[in-house]
Amino acid sequence: MRFPKTTAALIFGIMASLFGCSDPTDRLEPVARKIRDGELKPDSEGVIRVPKELAADLQTGEIYFERRADGLTLILFPTWRGRGRDVEGYLYCSRELRAADFYAIDWGAGGVRQHLDVGPVKLLEVEPRRPHWYRAARRLD
Repeated sequence: MRFPKTTAALIFGIMASLFGCSDPTDRLEPVARKIRDGELKPDSEGVIRVPKELAADLQTGEIYFERRADGLTLILFPTWRGRGRDVEGYLYCSRELRAADFYAIDWGAGGVRQHLDVGPVKLLEVEPRRPHWYRAARRLD
């Protein structure tokens, strides 16, 4: 028996809440709200240093921020730091991303990939997770 994606997501959500699992973005949402409301502000490079009580789910205690000219707000919550500038985490966007929000790079044998930047973090690739939230990664180094 096959379930529609919405039914499967609902069942997963119910099961996750019953067994004490939650989406990590649920814990990051209040921090995103503080940033949107101006309670937490980025420096001139787009870096927000987060107080320890808000940084439990973050790798470095830093969040990366960018507000584009068209009003799009991007907030990257790193959960893993790798070698060089490699990073993974969750990306909050004030609206759903569109094709025009990305730029393409032809990596030759790696193919053409769509990327976006958030503050000082360049070349991110993203995949949708839930409304306004994406899984983001940069793995080049």
